[in-house]
Amino acid sequence: MLKNKNIIFLLTFSFFTLYLFSLLLPGCIKKKTDSQPSKLKTNISAKELAFTLENEIPKIMKNALIPGLSIAVIRDGEIFWSKAFGVKNMDNEAPVTDSTIFEAASLSKPLYAYAVMKLVKKGVIDLDKPLIEYVDQSYIEKNFLGRKIDDDRFRKITARMVLTHSSGFPNWRRQNDLTINFEPGEKFSYSGEGFGYLQKIIEKLTGKPLNDFMNEMVFSPLGMTNSSYVWLDKFDSSTAIPHGYRNKPLKKRKPKIGHAAATLHTTARDYAKYILAVMNFDGLTELLVDSMLTPRKIVDPEDTHDVTWGLGVGLQNTPHGISYWHWGDNMNFRCFFLALPEQKMGLVYFTNSFYGLKVRKQFVDLALGGTHPALTSNILNGYDNN
Repeated sequence: MLKNKNIIFLLTFSFFTLYLFSLLLPGCIKKKTDSQPSKLKTNISAKELAFTLENEIPKIMKNALIPGLSIAVIRDGEIFWSKAFGVKNMDNEAPVTDSTIFEAASLSKPLYAYAVMKLVKKGVIDLDKPLIEYVDQSYIEKNFLGRKIDDDRFRKITARMVLTHSSGFPNWRRQNDLTINFEPGEKFSYSGEGFGYLQKIIEKLTGKPLNDFMNEMVFSPLGMTNSSYVWLDKFDSSTAIPHGYRNKPLKKRKPKIGHAAATLHTTARDYAKYILAVMNFDGLTELLVDSMLTPRKIVDPEDTHDVTWGLGVGLQNTPHGISYWHWGDNMNFRCFFLALPEQKMGLVYFTNSFYGLKVRKQFVDLALGGTHPALTSNILNGYDNN
């Protein structure tokens, strides 16, 4: 009798164990599937993708409180779709169009880096030669530093260090006092000042102010007819107005003096032409583009090492290969681009909104799909909560 009871107990226990396993197994399988890389939207037709974008983007904008947007999407190495949504100014509800001008903020930097690489191609500048050796010391003291050079580390800074954000400079100087915070080349530390320094060197080497130089090297060759680092009169009728916290329209700044790190004004369609130039080796050799897209600095030692920095652009190692990206943030104009050179895919968008970077992951997922570590990198922390 006892033996029979033991058999019944073992059978009951086994059945119960199998039942629990059957309940848990689908969850385990799902968890494993969820950890797999998301697929790129390479199989969806262009017509279907365009339809999805046109219908979903207004909903995303409404939820994120974004007044106006300009976006361009790249497929098969060309601009396959671009569109404007929303308004330039919530006070008068003037609509955004394909020719509406937006502040590009820090998207100014990758474009300038591309121009610098064209000078490298011509042999005008060496990426590893200290920049101070190209000019008289007094020129830099007067036109950039604002005082005598009192730190010997200044003499070590090269163009490569500027483009990889390892110059040692802070992002922006405080109270007109520019310091060097660490040994140049030692680590990554994002810096607009570095680009300002490189700009002054190149202006001296070429004899041309920033915007004239960019017209010659980038805007004219690429057909970027609606782009400038200084304010143009024709922008008065086509500019988007910045909108701050809770969508308050603000006064538009009109820069008379250009800065390589921050004052680019452009359109999504114009900027996509730069993305394509890098992707298609337009104006640069394949070797120079490879140099730009080779990881040089880890952005954050505590962050994933999949997010790094190249020459002028952020980089990320993805299941789809290396890709280049950057964000722009002038507080009330925020923008983003991401490109996958191996797949010849990418997107760029501009907003006239304080909330403009909040939607970066949704737009990338909608237009490109795939897995992108940069979208959640520590360097972009905070934008999702604005």
